[in-house]
Amino acid sequence: MFEESAVLEHMPGVCAGECRPDELLDPVHPWSSYAPDGLLAMLLDHQVCTEGGAEQVERIGAWEKVVAWGQAIQLRELASFTAREAATAQAEAAERATARAAGEPVAPEVAYADGQEQAGAQVALALRISPESADCRVAEALTLTRRHAAAVDALEAGAVTLTKVRIIAEQTEQLSDEQAAAVTERVLPKAGQQTPPLLRRAVRRAVARTDADALRRRQQAAVADRGVTLYELPDGMAMLSARLPAPEAVGAYAVLDHHARSAQGPHDDRTLDARRADALIDLICGPAGHLSPGTTTTRNQPGQDDHGDQCDHGDRGVGRGPAWRKQVQVQVRVTVPFSTLFGLDDQPGDLAGYGPITPEQARQLAAAGTWRRVLTDPPTGLPIDFGTTTYRPPPALRDAILTAHPLCQAPGCTRAAVGCDLDHHTPFHRSGTTTLRDTGPYCRRHHRLKQTPRWKITHHSDGSVTWITHRAHLHQHPTPGCRTPAGTTPRL
Repeated sequence: MFEESAVLEHMPGVCAGECRPDELLDPVHPWSSYAPDGLLAMLLDHQVCTEGGAEQVERIGAWEKVVAWGQAIQLRELASFTAREAATAQAEAAERATARAAGEPVAPEVAYADGQEQAGAQVALALRISPESADCRVAEALTLTRRHAAAVDALEAGAVTLTKVRIIAEQTEQLSDEQAAAVTERVLPKAGQQTPPLLRRAVRRAVARTDADALRRRQQAAVADRGVTLYELPDGMAMLSARLPAPEAVGAYAVLDHHARSAQGPHDDRTLDARRADALIDLICGPAGHLSPGTTTTRNQPGQDDHGDQCDHGDRGVGRGPAWRKQVQVQVRVTVPFSTLFGLDDQPGDLAGYGPITPEQARQLAAAGTWRRVLTDPPTGLPIDFGTTTYRPPPALRDAILTAHPLCQAPGCTRAAVGCDLDHHTPFHRSGTTTLRDTGPYCRRHHRLKQTPRWKITHHSDGSVTWITHRAHLHQHPTPGCRTPAGTTPRL
């Protein structure tokens, strides 16, 4: 199977009498022409490249096919596992319903996680990825293996990449299963030779021939999926991303660009992009010294600004409502060591929903905000415990809980505690109290998982949490990282 042979034994019209024999390409091993599997991967891994750059290109192509083969196998594993979890969850729900109908004692019904959600949670824990990423991979595996089986077969054969399979799925999502399968069958034969942009165009043409109304439905679905997402970036930065209808996005960018260009002064060394970013913050959070907003009209009416400000004359609006909306007061939680706040040292602060920030950033936030002191235990850095006999924690206790646990207490989850449910470790109807040690934040997804049968969650005195899935896999949520080292001053 692996005899030495030339990939190009004869190319009519190339170098025929026009170049010397020593100018012809040397024969190379045709690695990229083989079907991908574990054996090919093993051979590529153990056989050293000896024929120079040409063979390395072949090997790169072969590895691409091996990657595609592995991705196809994993897609099927994900789909199979999710189907198994769904069947198990349905069977358990049926057993509870039968027992309840027969008058047997059954735990009260609460919001349990369904089979697909349990599958996604286990994939997230096993692969050390976010729950959202795991959910996307599970949903993708179910969709691709059900609606685009032929494309997954081509992926396994190394004929196409996962990127191309995703393009086919993405462009056909508004079609019926039968229509999607027909489009897939139509575009697959040439997909391996096309670049992703060319394939996307080919799929769009095939979709238009199959269902002329699909484009309109895709646009409506995309509008319904609009949203805003916050991403963490290094160096104390973050990205605020908005998915918007194109006209509104272009209009919003034009407003930012207008204010950014108008705000430039003779001694302003900010880049235009930096001024756009400052304009965005000023427009949402209120002026912070970056802009001179001046007098404005309502957004849906034409008009002029006063000549004395730094904004150009307005000729039309960009939407509805006041151009400068009333500032909304929101709470941004930052935990700062007392010693850092007063310049005694330079320990990092902790910004809820983001993580560590520089001492300078922490001091700036503290200086601009309202202080609320939370006393902590120096050896552990955890707030001093106190409790209440009410179900919902009062503000002071809530602050202590959010300070002790800035994130959801599920392994790998980065959801800020301020947006989570505060859940009792021991059910309130048993303990009758709400305390710092017995209450913690869980996002709604992990709250459901926590109370789903056969999932076991153990909270430890140091703030760490042990999760054992119903498949007996153990995962650890570490002790909260936002704490004061032993012997240092308590945090605010």
